[in-house]
Amino acid sequence: MEQLSLLDFNEIENKEAQGSKRNFSSSSLKNPAILEDFPFDKIYEVSRKEASRKKPIFFIHKYFARRTTCNFRLALLSLLFEKETDIWSKFYDSNQLSEGDNLTILDPFMGGGTTIFESLRIGANVIGNDLQPLSKFVTEAEVRPLDDKKLKKQLGILEKRVGEKIKSYFKTDCPECNKEADVMYNFHVKQAQSSITKKTHDLYSNFIIVSKKGNYTLCCPECNTLFKDDFQNGHANCPKCDYKIDSPNSGFVERGKYTCPDTGESFMLRDLDGSTGYPKKTKVIAQEYYCNNCKSHDYKGISEKDLRLHETALNDFKALKDKLVLPEQLIPAGYNTNQMRNHGYDKFSDLFTDKQLLCLGLLLKEIDTLEDEDSKFWFMLAFSASLEMNNTFCRYQHNASKISNIFFNHAYVPISMPVENNVWGTKLGTGTFIKAVNKIIKGKEFNKNIYDISVTNGKSGKIYSSDIVSANPVTEYKDLNKNQPLITNLDSRKLEHIPSGSVDVILTDPPYGSNIMYSELIDFFHVWISSTKFGKEIGFNTPTSPKVEEVIVNTVQQKTFDDYSEGLTQIFLEGNRTLKDEGYLMFTFHDNSLDGWISVIKSLVAANFEIVAAYPIHSETRTGAHTSAKNSIAFDIFLVCKKRNEKPEENFSFNTIEVKSLESTNNFVRRLNAINAEVTIRDIENIFISQFFVNCFSYHVSSWDTLDNIIIRVKTLLKQLDEIFEDYNIVEKRTGWWSNSQGKVFLQNLLKVEKS
Repeated sequence: MEQLSLLDFNEIENKEAQGSKRNFSSSSLKNPAILEDFPFDKIYEVSRKEASRKKPIFFIHKYFARRTTCNFRLALLSLLFEKETDIWSKFYDSNQLSEGDNLTILDPFMGGGTTIFESLRIGANVIGNDLQPLSKFVTEAEVRPLDDKKLKKQLGILEKRVGEKIKSYFKTDCPECNKEADVMYNFHVKQAQSSITKKTHDLYSNFIIVSKKGNYTLCCPECNTLFKDDFQNGHANCPKCDYKIDSPNSGFVERGKYTCPDTGESFMLRDLDGSTGYPKKTKVIAQEYYCNNCKSHDYKGISEKDLRLHETALNDFKALKDKLVLPEQLIPAGYNTNQMRNHGYDKFSDLFTDKQLLCLGLLLKEIDTLEDEDSKFWFMLAFSASLEMNNTFCRYQHNASKISNIFFNHAYVPISMPVENNVWGTKLGTGTFIKAVNKIIKGKEFNKNIYDISVTNGKSGKIYSSDIVSANPVTEYKDLNKNQPLITNLDSRKLEHIPSGSVDVILTDPPYGSNIMYSELIDFFHVWISSTKFGKEIGFNTPTSPKVEEVIVNTVQQKTFDDYSEGLTQIFLEGNRTLKDEGYLMFTFHDNSLDGWISVIKSLVAANFEIVAAYPIHSETRTGAHTSAKNSIAFDIFLVCKKRNEKPEENFSFNTIEVKSLESTNNFVRRLNAINAEVTIRDIENIFISQFFVNCFSYHVSSWDTLDNIIIRVKTLLKQLDEIFEDYNIVEKRTGWWSNSQGKVFLQNLLKVEKS
């Protein structure tokens, strides 16, 4: 054995001493690593990968603008390890607070539960609150345990009670073996009757059912025959009636305007009124099917037998309508909801075909009467999750052979060729009730087998942790402990149930001004759940989601940036009250206008907080239709705040602040360029704004009453950033699914209808 010298022992003691300083604990908040640096460049590719394929637990139900877990995990580690700790080297470790460390973390904008989940992972006491009942419902589901064996057994019982009935409406004859086959999807085209000629027009935006490697399955608009063609002759002709389709891009609806090929009559879809049948009246034109007998999977036209079954479903709906639980609430005016109202949608039930209302209504009624409360909870969650792909705002991505959900773009986008899903579900297909149940089961398995994504040479992998998330949420502070998070849905301006000075860290993701109208989008789910007995028992007490107290900018609801700032101020004030003096407020933010930033700064100052650090992090989602525009924002800014010290204002000049801000912005952009991150000029603007105000706070600037002068200086510099950073690699558009061939085709077809 090698003998150790005195110097060796001293070195070991030094390493042990250094190791003790690297303890993962709340004591690190006195001098946290995040005040020194934040490895945003190391986490960049990991965040991108996670954003494109979220972890299974966050697939159990849609929530809007849910942030990636890796960034929030890294934030917690950076707060709970001391300075000089290599935070990135700790990222994949199982970091757990000691049993006696009662660190308490609060998220007053709980949303989709990212903070709650990651805080439970490290063994903290966790408090979450959100105005929306859906947030509480989804977050509870993410952290509470699931008895999957019992749920599968209950699913079998539910299938016998109602599932078989629902499936009976989605049957057809297999063209290959003539045996009964399952309908995966019914393809519809909307119709409208002309007020002039009284002719019923089929509102085809195109004639493609599916396309694979240059071969197209087309629906003839004249005789409804399905046929295949490759357009090698420059056009396609129906083999039955010889109708000519000029190109794959042909259609009758272009940018929201219909033009009749026979008479030349044209009209905007948004100008149609209910007397024309639009937007409810549709015609079934094709089906995608799967045959369990011969394993055939293909597309087919509509037979007389199919039409008779369709009529049976419609007649059954008429007979049962009054006995079903349906979303008959009127659609309120709003920024997003007006996208529907402008097209003649009056009630939320208008977003569904009558067959969908029949099947969804039958299923919901049966779930609401289940005796087992635990199974009812999970089935209600699965039902709500399946709504996303069971409505008339779902289109078929013909070049990808799959259905697209209603909220691919954080908006209500009316379409003229919706796809009707098999509500209960079959072996193939997605977005059905049974697939939603399976997603929940798979998601809950993740809680016992938690992993973090790693990226090496562009390839992603999984590094598993020994962490487990299994908690029993409570609604009273006295019951709060490490295994019992306090989860509520209240107005975060009024958190009286949380004692003053009881919180160590506030980690959150507030609304970004006018970026997303959460309540208007959440209504799509809320209106169904609030119509049930179960919904009222878990807090869905209003017909539509809460809106008056919502802290956003919404011109239709007449909520201004001043209102937004006032709302944030009150919530930050409540946060200041609950936060310990040495505690931290940390949140993400970005905005494409300076107004949003000024609202946030005003709120922080009014609530007696100061920004002590700010770092760019990759944003919440892969590049999508709403983030693929020119110069869109790819990065959030993590703002690290503390209670303001009553120190006198130091001597400073704004020139000094500007220079320092540009230096730190330059450093961040240089680090991002070094890893080939996609950075737009809007990202650089957000980075600079954050650094400018960090420096203002560092000098204890008290002249916030002259904020107008500060705004003028910032605006002047923002105009110069293009020139200042011209030597860096700055992109105009980010890559992602929307930039590849499938995404481009899908987006082109989308624009044919939505630009109305």
